[in-house]
Amino acid sequence: MNNQSIRMELIIKVTTDDGYILGLLRIPEGRAGGGGANRPPVLLQHGLLVDGISWLMNPPEESLPLILADNGFDVWISNLRGTQFSRRHLTIDPTNSEFWNWTWDELVIHDLQSVINFVFNQTGQKTHYVGHSMGTLIAMISLSEGIFDKREPSWVNLLKRLSAEFNPRGYGGQDALSDVEDVRILLDVLKSHDQDKIKVQYVEQYGHVDFIMGVDAKDLVYATLSTEALAAKHAVGGSQGWDESVDFDSWASAQTFKVGDELEFKYTAGLHSVVELAGESAYKSCDIGSALNSLKGGSNTVKLSKPGPRYFACGTPGHCEQGMKVKITTAAADGSSSTTTPPSSKGAAPSTSAASAHLQFLGLVASLLVSLALFF
Repeated sequence: MNNQSIRMELIIKVTTDDGYILGLLRIPEGRAGGGGANRPPVLLQHGLLVDGISWLMNPPEESLPLILADNGFDVWISNLRGTQFSRRHLTIDPTNSEFWNWTWDELVIHDLQSVINFVFNQTGQKTHYVGHSMGTLIAMISLSEGIFDKREPSWVNLLKRLSAEFNPRGYGGQDALSDVEDVRILLDVLKSHDQDKIKVQYVEQYGHVDFIMGVDAKDLVYATLSTEALAAKHAVGGSQGWDESVDFDSWASAQTFKVGDELEFKYTAGLHSVVELAGESAYKSCDIGSALNSLKGGSNTVKLSKPGPRYFACGTPGHCEQGMKVKITTAAADGSSSTTTPPSSKGAAPSTSAASAHLQFLGLVASLLVSLALFF
């Protein structure tokens, strides 16, 4: 399918274990091209009474699937049983009432698992999930009820184990389907989750469908999704960690650091530490006495929150002089390393890393857009 230079494929190959044949829409590349095997896959799941086309109702520059495709993702759009692209069964005709004899339970147990498995088997890499309304509900039920424990693929236990990374992002004040007070009760129930992983965005003027069809959703909602999903965690020094035996110049030159990425320092506590130096001069002279910050404990994470250079060294006397120091140059979203901090998108939630082995929901809780990252 070609529309405004958009390459789109219809794949009707997903067969559930109860015989339904589901169709997926796929956008393997952005409007400028550039498809390939290394694009991270993202699965979009529609809500109640609609199908996957609901994600594509807006112009390309306002459509989440196309925004994601233009930002380097391999986009897959699910269509649950009974919708226009998924109205087939191995043995039952859609005109037979038995074809329609199912509930949300079957969507959870059969459709969701089958689609996620299919995308993973096709791509062999981490899959991000974005759901709206019912698309969120079936993912939440799958996790809360332990549905995935009924299957044995390796990703299933990881999905269950990491489900504590649940991260509701936002809800709308004009939502007639998801009552604001009900959502706040849900958020109160979820407050036992790690607070640094829960990001909530409330959009007063938004109704239920505005999170996928609002003309300003690209600014209010989508702005950070691709950045978050593409963010990476860099283990400083690689497998050797933060240690004087590492050539940190060579290690850093082989990395690409972007805003939103994180540095992970792993080292022997008491033997090493991490100090951030004030600038190039302090870095060259190993002036650890004027350090901006000092970290200890054996394991530290540093967020790269703005473009430009940052300088780190070991705080143990003599170790910096022995080469235990690293210069990190962070690129902006446009690939530049300017030290000017780009303006944040209005109303957008803070970014978090999703390239590590975390399962995280990044989406919207009342209009219920949710994104989760599965690391295989």
